[in-house]
Amino acid sequence: MDTIRTPSAAAERSDRTLTSIQRLHDQKPWNMNSIARLVCATGLVCVAAFHPQVSAAEGFTGADFAAWPEASQDSYIQTSVTMAGVVLAQVRPDMSRCIDGWYFASDDMAARNKAVRNLIAANSSYHPSGVILAAIQQACGSIKR
Repeated sequence: MDTIRTPSAAAERSDRTLTSIQRLHDQKPWNMNSIARLVCATGLVCVAAFHPQVSAAEGFTGADFAAWPEASQDSYIQTSVTMAGVVLAQVRPDMSRCIDGWYFASDDMAARNKAVRNLIAANSSYHPSGVILAAIQQACGSIKR
């Protein structure tokens, strides 16, 4: 007499495991370039987030700023004026428009940067951001209402 054997629970689990492994194998594996990019991007974000910038450090002055290349100084000035304009657009739209006309609408931004650089040099014991804010207030009036 032939007996019919039913698969044991262990055999069923083994079959399910093999099926799961086969499904994983059939799926497209991660591209190694994607993983490398992810790791690199994560590392760069961590460095940027936790490494203090010289320009944000305490004791940074116009004298330190003067040691930078002119292109870096221009970039710092433009970024500072842009951020002031963005912030003031939320609370003082009139002043933001003045900044736009004073700094960005000018055909000669190089001359404007040179004037701000000269102001920073004349006040070299102060932080350049404070001097740039003073230049903005000189051109457009006080930030206070």
